[in-house]
Amino acid sequence: MVAEVKRLIDMETISKGMKRQSDAWLFRSVDQPPLTINFPNLKHNYSYREVFEDLGKMLVTQIETNVIPHLMVRDDAVPAVRADYGVCIIPNAFGCEVMIMEDNTPWAKAKRLFVDGKLDASLLGDPDFGKGLPAKTLEVERFFIEKLEDTGVRVYLADTQGPFNLAHQIVGEKIFQALYLQPDEVKEILSKVTEAYIEFTTIQKKLIGEPLVSGAHGWDKTDGPSGLWMCKGGVRLCEDSAALLSPRHYIEFCRGYNIQCFSPFDGGLWHSCGKVSHILGIVVDTPGVKAIHLGNPELYRFEDIRRITFEKRICLVWKDRMPSGVDVHSFVARFAEALGDNPTGIIFSIDVESFDDAIRLKRAWIDTFHRIP
Repeated sequence: MVAEVKRLIDMETISKGMKRQSDAWLFRSVDQPPLTINFPNLKHNYSYREVFEDLGKMLVTQIETNVIPHLMVRDDAVPAVRADYGVCIIPNAFGCEVMIMEDNTPWAKAKRLFVDGKLDASLLGDPDFGKGLPAKTLEVERFFIEKLEDTGVRVYLADTQGPFNLAHQIVGEKIFQALYLQPDEVKEILSKVTEAYIEFTTIQKKLIGEPLVSGAHGWDKTDGPSGLWMCKGGVRLCEDSAALLSPRHYIEFCRGYNIQCFSPFDGGLWHSCGKVSHILGIVVDTPGVKAIHLGNPELYRFEDIRRITFEKRICLVWKDRMPSGVDVHSFVARFAEALGDNPTGIIFSIDVESFDDAIRLKRAWIDTFHRIP
């Protein structure tokens, strides 16, 4: 598999894609919006449990999903892989038990932090990154670095989530009651997980040799982009659970902790699945948010989100899917019309059904945007 990467890799193409993404991220002029294209390419099709338990199978799966497709199409992606242990790495550092499903990423079982029905933040303790999933994550990153030496493929950060997502996993569903009944205890937990987010991110950055203030990112799920380069902003922060909060609670229990997480890394990418229109205005005004990605694009009008992010000079990472049987030029034209004569400030990551569809999309992309005066 590594030999296949070396055969296909084209560093000149990757450098051009990185520059195009960097220019878009920084709102500099671009010849066309950067595009990464994703299509099914699994040859081995291991179950997630197999991937979880075997470093080699994890590497193969990461290469087949996050690297080879981009090298085949020669799009704007920065190919990269990560230790794929899901969302519960930091909760596991705090002692949360990890539950592993056969073919789904793991989840953390809430820690026992309630005494006589009341949340006791002192029971959380300190994180231990030297055992469990955090230690396995660092082991995998070392393994990946060794195996991928001289290939041009990067290793990027494992899934560190974001403060409220982490607190939700650690406390469990009762956290939503505690927002009202014991807000100070919730904030104490948020402070601890914020420190853990920063510490474990810094540990990984040092190990993989990535600058604090920039980095590769992406994930091989239908709700996420792939081959992303964050040229100014070194982390991704996830807030799926925060989508359930009111704007008032979001400001009180999320915004400040997010700012703390972004600060050491010169900001980064903010992500959430679900419908977040009610908090999006707060998000784009949060210091450190350099880009946003919405995991459910079907819940929004592209034109509306583009307008919001463009006005705030925040890069929009737009993940979409090209429907089966659609006219590819019509599909691309919709985006071109919405962007008008200034196609910067946006990075596209689009799923298609096959390699042939990927090639058709790439050609239509070039034809459409280079036809615009």
